[in-house]
Amino acid sequence: GSTVNGIQLADALRTIWKDVPVCIVSAAQDEDLSLRITSHGYDFLRKPVKAGKLRALLQRYSKR
Repeated sequence: GSTVNGIQLADALRTIWKDVPVCIVSAAQDEDLSLRITSHGYDFLRKPVKAGKLRALLQRYSKR
């Protein structure tokens, strides 16, 4: 079977829930991963996630 990456999954979810906020969290060392994620309109946090960054992101999502 084929595997689905986080960006593909988020794209599929957005076809169902048009305005759902998406943040992809990854520890992958891929240099252009952040750019690819943000070009899709998603947020990106690198592991290990810093509590302050996660808190700020969740606050921003709660104000949408």
